[in-house]
Amino acid sequence: MIRYITLFILTAIMSFNSAYAHIQVKDDLVDQTLAGKEFVKPEANLDYNYQDTDKVMIPIQITQKISSAGKYAAYEGMPLEFTVKENVIYNHKIVIPAGTKVKARVDIITGKGISGIPGELFITDFEIPNVPGYQIMEPISKRGQNRTLWILPLKWALTPLPPLGSFTNIIFGGDAVIKPTHTLKLYYYPNWI
Repeated sequence: MIRYITLFILTAIMSFNSAYAHIQVKDDLVDQTLAGKEFVKPEANLDYNYQDTDKVMIPIQITQKISSAGKYAAYEGMPLEFTVKENVIYNHKIVIPAGTKVKARVDIITGKGISGIPGELFITDFEIPNVPGYQIMEPISKRGQNRTLWILPLKWALTPLPPLGSFTNIIFGGDAVIKPTHTLKLYYYPNWI
């Protein structure tokens, strides 16, 4: 009986909502803000080939050590500087010479978690001289040590002994660390327009 009453109420609500779905909502704030302004619809980019997958890897190295926590902790929005490790070549031409400075920023930082879940750094807004930003695939990320694969079997083994299985929750994953010796891979799509 309760099912039929619930079904009847849902049907009544849905039919009531559909009866008023055609009514336009008037927003005075939007009307005042847009009053007297002309807008031009942007032209569609018909020259773009959405199936073009040509890409070139840009090996970059950071100039100073950063981490998701601790002594070298980064913060969201932190400006970063990288150096291109080797010449980037496309169609037998050097597109980006080795040693080129690349600017970026830290976008998102996720902290390490219980049961071995690692921290992670996401880096975006790459600026490379003579390379448009829309031709770079971002973000790139660096993750800390994932310890869940060896913590979960330990947790399952200790679960029959009541308090011991829960003690594995205090084992945290590793912090994400980017050192000047690490090479990160950034991808450049030269035919994206």
